[in-house]
Order: sequence, then structure tokens, then C-alpha cells
Amino acid sequence: MELKRWGIRLATLVVVVVLCAFGVQKMHQAVVAHQRMLVSVDPLIAQETQESIAAFATTQPHTPASEFIELLVKNFPSIKSVEYSYDASGLLCYTVESALPLFSINNDYVLTDKGALVPKKDFVSHLVQSLHNITLSSDVISDAFTACIQSLPQSFFESYDVVWLNDYEVVLYDKAQPGFSICFNTQVVPELSMIERCNAIKNDLASAGLFEKKVHAAAQKWVADIRFKNQIIVSANVGGRHYG
Repeated sequence: MELKRWGIRLATLVVVVVLCAFGVQKMHQAVVAHQRMLVSVDPLIAQETQESIAAFATTQPHTPASEFIELLVKNFPSIKSVEYSYDASGLLCYTVESALPLFSINNDYVLTDKGALVPKKDFVSHLVQSLHNITLSSDVISDAFTACIQSLPQSFFESYDVVWLNDYEVVLYDKAQPGFSICFNTQVVPELSMIERCNAIKNDLASAGLFEKKVHAAAQKWVADIRFKNQIIVSANVGGRHYG
């Protein structure tokens, strides 16, 4: 008799994923549950990822709530947090909150407010398509990098392509003048006044026609290095990473 009751329970497992897309209520049913469970998923998470969350949940019917939450966050980096509660009928309710994408990384990933690199496809397209892109030389990021990038004024990303080589070498490539870049490190966020001085140097170089000057048929590239206190070191090269 007990086995029969369990059979009925397992045959009627139901999970509801609740999607609310910016004022438009969209209900998608059919996911997981052991006994009685409801899972509400943030609409910022892509549909395919939601389905993966649902599939994973079906494998955890007996997992305690706190452990289940830990597994969800570990296996799905697009999740920022999960809370749970019981409603008046005893229904176990999980609420899944999305991490917030801050920047596009190498065009395929995003840096989230959790400081994690997450595949861009894990989020709905309209959320990530307009993010500023940062080029990384490695798939490992430091806390210093995350803090530094988040503190940069948005105007930087309008004017420069940001390339992170390491914590001691971050390069801003001027979008308007490809022959000019600014080098700084993650320890000190460059102040706007320093960037304005670099722009003044760029304008002086342009007025002198130095961006058109070629060495061995290659155009010179000018770098303003602001990693040193109270000084800007300007150098020219025809390629590679040369500061001096």
C-alpha cells in the first residue's frame, strides 16, 4: 500500500517555472518536484538555461532545501541566489534570482555582479547585446580587475576599447585614433583629469603629423603610460608592447 502511494506521488510530480518578463506575465509549466515543489526563475535567465535548471532539479527529489540551493548556484553560474519558503498549504517554493551581467568579455562571455565569467548564452539576448566588451588575455580574472573595471566611468567604454593583459597592464585603445593608447594598472583607477591630459598629448601628436609617420613601412603607435605617480610617459613603437 505504501509503495502504491509513492507510485502515485511520483507519477504526479509537478514543477512550475514562473517567468515574468518586464511587466508581461508568462507562465511556463512542467519542471520538477518531489512531493510538492514550485520553482520561480528570473526571466533574465535564458529559456534554454531554465530548462537545464529544470532538468537538474528532477535529479534532486530527495535533496534537502539548503543543499539543493547550494548545488543550483554551483552548477549554474547565471544564478545569483536562491531563496525558499513554504506557503500555507505546505508547498515548498524556490525563487531563483539571476546574476546581473555587467560587461561582455571576449564577445562570448559576460562578467556578472558576482565577479564570475558566465557564457553569454545563459542570459536573454536583449540583456547582453548592448554590453560594452572587454578583451581578456586569460580566462582567469582577479578581484582587483573586477573592482577596477566596475569603477571605470562609462565614458571610457564609449571612447576606448579595453584590453586587460594582467593586473599591471590594462590598455585603453583609442577608438577615434587607432594609433594611440593609454596604459594603466588595476591598482589605481585613472582619473578623468589624467585621461584629459593624455588626450591633449594625443592631439599634439596628431597636430605634428606623428600618427602618419612610418618606420620601416609600419605606422608608429603611441602609448601614454600612466602607471607612474604624477607623470605620463609617452613612447612610440611599430608594434608589440613597448613602454618606456
